[in-house]
Amino acid sequence: MAEVIVLEHPSSAYLSKSIQEELTDLGIIVTHVDIERSSFPNGEKYYRLDVDSSFSLLGKTALYIAAITNDDEILDIFRVGTALTQFGIKRRVFVIPFLAYLSRDRASQFGEVVTAKSNIQMLGMIGAATEGNVFVFLDLHYSCVIHYFEGPCLRVELNAKNALLRAIADLQIPHENMMMGSTNLRRAAWVNKYARSIGIPVSFIREKPKVSLLESNGTEGVIGNVKDFTVIIYDDLIRSGSTIIQAANEYLKAGANKVIGMTTHFTCSDEKEIRRLIDSPIEKIIMTNSHPVTTHEIIRSCEKFVVVDVTDIFTQCLYEILPTPEHIHRSSI
Repeated sequence: MAEVIVLEHPSSAYLSKSIQEELTDLGIIVTHVDIERSSFPNGEKYYRLDVDSSFSLLGKTALYIAAITNDDEILDIFRVGTALTQFGIKRRVFVIPFLAYLSRDRASQFGEVVTAKSNIQMLGMIGAATEGNVFVFLDLHYSCVIHYFEGPCLRVELNAKNALLRAIADLQIPHENMMMGSTNLRRAAWVNKYARSIGIPVSFIREKPKVSLLESNGTEGVIGNVKDFTVIIYDDLIRSGSTIIQAANEYLKAGANKVIGMTTHFTCSDEKEIRRLIDSPIEKIIMTNSHPVTTHEIIRSCEKFVVVDVTDIFTQCLYEILPTPEHIHRSSI
């Protein structure tokens, strides 16, 4: 059976390790290749794949795992991805659990650069390997960005819903007391999807109109009766935490018994913002480990944060993509 070469960005090593372990358990032959990275005094980057010869990767499938959280990581995946084809890799699979800039998916004012589109086009320009490229994402902030790719490649968006729902079930909240909530009306479809899956009512936060995208979010009240309910606020992306804290305060002011936060992508990198969430009236915050910040000791050591592992979501998909032994029937994740 064909060998799969696994590489990663250092910030995503935690996820790469668990994915490799699960793929090995499924019978896939996995070989990890380290990437030497360093910087010259003038800031230029140096990369070298730790291989024995120019033919070490010839005809193999490569799996590159990296949450893209900043500009450096976008360049990193472009440079390493391009090199893999030059070294003879026949297929490249890029697992990208988090993709930055997705809120900049369209221009709202004259002259604005649609950064999400620019970044996706850069990924599409990596160049096709013999058997093509595969890009695997998780809960994209706006799914339309998948269509910004140019050139032949397979794009897959996975869903963290069932993993997050299991975490909600583990809290053992009485079903009759549960209600789904939102941080604004823009996430109404997501919130309704979760509410239907659990079989509970839904309420929404009305957001104040903003003059510009850079203006902070404000709220104007709650739509729906939340009195004596435990409200589960879902937002697919938490950056600073201010929006979900505002929403929690609105729900509590409207009579909610308590508030739980839930997100796919937790991206707060500022320690002050994390501590503000810890001190907030939100009882629990459930998140996936799609972003490297979820490995921060403050988050790991605080009982308020419940971190859900997404390894299984990716490995089930990868088992269908990668060279594998005969397929084993598995129930959907």
